[in-house]
Amino acid sequence: MTAPALALVLVAAFVHACWNVQVRHALDPRAFLWCATLATCLVFGPAGLRLAVSHPVPQAAWGILVLTSVFETGYFWLLGSAYRAGDLSLVYPVARAVSPILTPLLGVFLLGERFSGIAVLGVVFIVAGVLCVHLAGFSLAAVAALGQAFRQPATRYALAAGVCTAAYSALDKVGVSLVFAPLYTYLVYLGSTIGFGCLLLPHHAAAVRDEWRQHHRRVLGVGVLGPVAYGLALLALTFTPVSYVGPAREVSVVMAALLGRVLLGEPYGPQRLAGSLLISVGVMCLALG
Repeated sequence: MTAPALALVLVAAFVHACWNVQVRHALDPRAFLWCATLATCLVFGPAGLRLAVSHPVPQAAWGILVLTSVFETGYFWLLGSAYRAGDLSLVYPVARAVSPILTPLLGVFLLGERFSGIAVLGVVFIVAGVLCVHLAGFSLAAVAALGQAFRQPATRYALAAGVCTAAYSALDKVGVSLVFAPLYTYLVYLGSTIGFGCLLLPHHAAAVRDEWRQHHRRVLGVGVLGPVAYGLALLALTFTPVSYVGPAREVSVVMAALLGRVLLGEPYGPQRLAGSLLISVGVMCLALG
């Protein structure tokens, strides 16, 4: 993994962690997320239109765009549902733990990418680190509690959101080879906003109105930060295998844990420090691989 690709992924991870902290503050995370995706489409609409004129989308790319938008819609819905049922320290590590397991497998088996031995070791470190960050302590009871946590609704929603992340990450690799990356980012957001709205608005229109009235500044902030994080990761995909980019993005778990400590007053004990170190080592392995 090259230094420019790693730098793009690390910045994307930080931005991603920042906007997830904002979503956790929402009255209704699903309503907040839809408002934010709508804000993205409106704020970047003129730029998206200009890009569509200057970089026409080939016919072969529309199927990828639609399918990616479907998985993005699922991701937003499930992530919002997870934050309604659990807090940041539960949802974020679980949602991000799935992608580094599935994304490399999809990259290897569906896209024909090659994975070096040290990169495999890096993925193992990252997955172990994500799980370690989620532990309540270093004991058998803490490990057992981690297993029991997977029975909670918030955890199940977070796991499903992680599956969606892995799926659209693999599709993104194909998509950015066909469509100019900034335009691809905008079109995926536009498609997922439409899909998300169809699911949300019939029964939660009042929640959307309340969210906008009380948190419109945060909504606009996430509306800008979300596509920036996604776009930077897509840019890295234009010259780096998805098998490397997907796991490297999980350094955002460490960043979210630090932000949770600073902004939300969540604890940052030795298990989170150990998990952070494991993730950092894993990212270094991917860089060397």
